[in-house]
This record gives sequence, C-alpha cells and structure tokens, in this order.
Amino acid sequence: MSLESTLVELIKVRCARVFPDEAPFGTETPYVIYQQVGGDALAYVEGTMPDKRNAHMQIAVWDATRAGAISLALQLEADLVATMKAEPLGAFVSAASDFPDRRGTHQDFSIWWDR
Repeated sequence: MSLESTLVELIKVRCARVFPDEAPFGTETPYVIYQQVGGDALAYVEGTMPDKRNAHMQIAVWDATRAGAISLALQLEADLVATMKAEPLGAFVSAASDFPDRRGTHQDFSIWWDR
C-alpha cells in the first residue's frame, strides 16, 4: 500500500472529503487537502537505496468555523502520530480564505514508510 493511499484511508475515518493538492471549487466543508511538501532524501555511500522513504506531508483542514477546523485538525494529528508514527514538524498555522464561509489550518508532518 502506498503512503498516499494509507494517508487517505486514515483521514477518511474522520472526514469523507479528502483531496490531493486542492479541492474542487464549491466543495462542501469540512474537507481535507494533503500535499507532499518535501522530505528527507536518503542514499547510502555504497550507491544503494534505503528500504525506507520519507515525506513531509502538509495536511490542510477547511471548515465553516475556526473551531471546527481546529477540532478536526487535532483529531487528525492524534491519528497520524498514533497510527503512522508521524512526527509533527511544527504547530498548526491558520490559513486564510477568499471565501467568508471557510476557515482553515494546516500542519506539516514527517512520515517514514517502507519502500
């Protein structure tokens, strides 16, 4: 199973609307967007590749209220840490929206998985 499919399954337990990179225009809240924003690249001196990979994944939560976005983000943070052994790379960042009915937050995680 790939990192993305595992991540999507985990998020869908809490929120049915999950999208890579961006949500379609008009998506009903709440929804979650995930995006790989880097990671640690490993290569051994011998020229072989490691059996583990790393990704820094940004999880953005959008809801109708700030409280709703934070509540869902806290639940996802706990799930990611407990289930995928993800390491938060910082605290939540509030996200602005051009739409008055959307409040967001995002957080980056370091996740290791088997190749």
